[in-house]
Amino acid sequence: MYRQGLGLARLPARQCGRPILMSGFHSSARAGAIKRKPPAKQLSDEEQAALRKEDLDKQLGTLEEHRRRAAMVPLLDPWNFEVDALDYMLPYKIGFSTQVLGDRIENRIKNALALYNMAANNAFAGTKVPMDTFIDRYMSVPSKALGGGKAWLDGTKAEILSSYKTLMEAIASRKNRDIKLLTTAGFRDAAIERSRANAKNTCIWTMHSAAPLRILSIRVMEGNLDEREPAFGNRLIAHVLARVETEQSLEIYSPRGKTLHEPLDPEAPVKMGERVPAKRRNVVEYLAFEKRMWIDKPWTVREQMWPEVGKEIAKFAK
Repeated sequence: MYRQGLGLARLPARQCGRPILMSGFHSSARAGAIKRKPPAKQLSDEEQAALRKEDLDKQLGTLEEHRRRAAMVPLLDPWNFEVDALDYMLPYKIGFSTQVLGDRIENRIKNALALYNMAANNAFAGTKVPMDTFIDRYMSVPSKALGGGKAWLDGTKAEILSSYKTLMEAIASRKNRDIKLLTTAGFRDAAIERSRANAKNTCIWTMHSAAPLRILSIRVMEGNLDEREPAFGNRLIAHVLARVETEQSLEIYSPRGKTLHEPLDPEAPVKMGERVPAKRRNVVEYLAFEKRMWIDKPWTVREQMWPEVGKEIAKFAK
C-alpha cells in the first residue's frame, strides 16, 4: 500500500495498518482548526510602545536569569528549554496561486539564510564549508546556499534518518528512555501513548529500505546566548522539516507467540513461537526535527505535518 503523506488519504486506524506507528501524531496548532479571535481594541502609538517596552524588559529579565543560573551552576545548561516551532513550511506546487509562489520564494530565501548561518558556524555533520577568504564568505558560500547546498547536508540527512529509525524501533519495543531522548515538544506524549497501544504484545518494527531523505524547509537561530563559548558545537538551534519515505513492516505477537499481524506470505506455514515476516508497506511522512548544536545529542522529532487537502507537495529536494 503506497501512502502519499498521510494527509491525502485518511483511513481508519485498522485500514491504515499498524506499521504506521506514527500515523495520527499531530500538532493541534498545525493540524487543528484555526480559531479566530475577536478583533482587538485599537491601541494608540504610546500604548503600543509601552507594550513593546514591557515585552522587551521581560525578555531581558529572562535572559539575565538564564545567565545567572549558568554562572551559579556551571554543569547546568539553562538554554536547554523548549522553544516554539520556527517558521518552517511545507512547499506546495505553485499552480496558479500567487500566494503559494510567494511562500515558495520566502521558503527558499530563508532556507539559504539558514544554510549560510550553519556554514558560518561549522554546523554541518561531517562537512566543513570553507569560509576563510572574502570570496568564500561573500560570493561562493551565499551562491551555494541559495542553490540549496545539497552536498553540505549529506551527513545531516544521515543523522536525521538514523534518529527516525531508532525512534520507531523504540516505539515498537516500548523503550521510553529512547523515546524521551529522541522526541520533544508535544510529540513526546503522543509517541509514548502510541508505544502503549500493544502493551501486552511483542512488537518488532523493521525498516527495510529508505528513499533519499528530502529536506523541504530549514530554519536556525541562536539558542545559546551565554557569554562563554559552548564547550561543544556552536550556539545554533536548528529546525528541519523533512520528507521521510521508507518501506517498513511491523510484526506483532501475543504473549503466547501467536501471530497477530498480516504476514508477508499468507500461504506460508506458520509455526507457533517462530517469527513470521510481516507485510511491507511504503510510508511517506513529513516530520519536523530539532537539534541544539551545543549539546552532543541526536536529532529529535518535534512534530508531524500533513499537506493541506487538495494541495500537492513540490517535487524538489535538497
